[in-house]
Amino acid sequence: MNLVASNLLFILGALLFTPASGNGFGQKLRLQSPEFKESSAECKRQIEIYHAAIEGLELWALQMLDANAKIPPGILRGNVDQLGDFEQCLSVRSPDNQIRGKYCLPEIEFKLAENSSKNYVEILNLAQAKRQVTGNLTDPTFYNVANNIFLIGLCLPDACDEKDAVAALADQVSALIADSPLEAEIILRKGFCRTDDPTHLSTEAISAIVLLVVPTLLSLVCWASETSFAASAEKRLSARVLMSLSLGRCWKLLWSRPEQHDDLGCTNGMRAFFLILLYFLHKSAAMMMMPLTNKLEAFGVMNEKWTLLVKMFWNYVDGFIFLSAVSTAYYAARTIKSGKKLNIPQMYLKRYIRFVVLLLVIAFSYTHLAPLIINGPLWMRYLEFTSTNCQGKIWTLATFTSSFNGFPNNCFDTSNHLTTDLLLYLLAPFLVIALWYQPSRSVNFIFLMCNLVVYYKYHLIQSHNLPVVAHNNYE
Repeated sequence: MNLVASNLLFILGALLFTPASGNGFGQKLRLQSPEFKESSAECKRQIEIYHAAIEGLELWALQMLDANAKIPPGILRGNVDQLGDFEQCLSVRSPDNQIRGKYCLPEIEFKLAENSSKNYVEILNLAQAKRQVTGNLTDPTFYNVANNIFLIGLCLPDACDEKDAVAALADQVSALIADSPLEAEIILRKGFCRTDDPTHLSTEAISAIVLLVVPTLLSLVCWASETSFAASAEKRLSARVLMSLSLGRCWKLLWSRPEQHDDLGCTNGMRAFFLILLYFLHKSAAMMMMPLTNKLEAFGVMNEKWTLLVKMFWNYVDGFIFLSAVSTAYYAARTIKSGKKLNIPQMYLKRYIRFVVLLLVIAFSYTHLAPLIINGPLWMRYLEFTSTNCQGKIWTLATFTSSFNGFPNNCFDTSNHLTTDLLLYLLAPFLVIALWYQPSRSVNFIFLMCNLVVYYKYHLIQSHNLPVVAHNNYE
């Protein structure tokens, strides 16, 4: 649990050469554990047992000590996030089962006092990967990949709470930065401590499993029975519904080219291109959450010229939505031109089903099933907030109102793109009809509305100091 402690890989060798009658090595290890001076009575009792076990070189105590984060090599290359050994910590048990390991993940932000020497400034700048991405301890965990905030994994007896963990780490950090201009602020967010408690399948988790398994089995069965359904698909509604669920048929439709030339084939290709770029944008944001042994080099790649293709993320979001609007307007206008009426309720229903069914299945599984099979410091720090935000709020996805709560409180963060698309789609049929019958007035009205939206977006970006390009100050 000591940031100053060196790696414990020498334990085995030291044990081999330690006299049986002596416990000098255990006493040295004992000095690497903090005192927990301001702890509760039960925490102090367990700490005393823990310290005595370290001096006696008991395996469970050494495992708890070894599971803590230690100073690594590569600090001046940004390798400062030390998560410890999550699995080893949770597996620790004292022989009498009275003490279990508890894993906690506090966050530290180091700052320099004013008029600090150039050497200290340069050292902290390198440790923080030249502050390419910065943030504050008060920021929500949503995609918070700030380089100036360090994560330290601690393993302590289960009777100790969050305050005990922060106090213990503060003692160690204070000793480390004594007589230096460095100042440290430490927080431990609520729920950022874990013990190996048994998990049980809840009703919601069982429902998530059913939502995943039943449609999959149904699509496979329909695929296997595709030949028998094909003959009656044109006559019976039930057969058409089952055919629509066939995995083989859907796969063929996905990759097939229509016999009649589609005037918007190029537009659909551009939309697919924007979709791929949006995927890699989110994927790269997730990769930034991983602990890196050389953040300087990894984040330095962000300054390469080719990364501008990814950094201009606003262009891809707006471009994707714009091309979707072009596609909708084209096919709606073609329907009107052919003398048919737009079936607006049917358009809404198709769009809604296309979005909400898969979205609910994924969100339901992520909220109630993923916590049972995924755990660890990265889950706690970056992903669990989404699962927590969705508890009892999945209905907001069905109504597409989750995005209005803001990103930190959003249930399933990627739903904001679908919400924007659906809300604009609600206006699409009426705008197409207006453009068809009153083109001059409709164009002026749409032009005015677009300018108002652009101005409002500009106002939000300026007032909240939001970036339109993912920029860093790497040199």
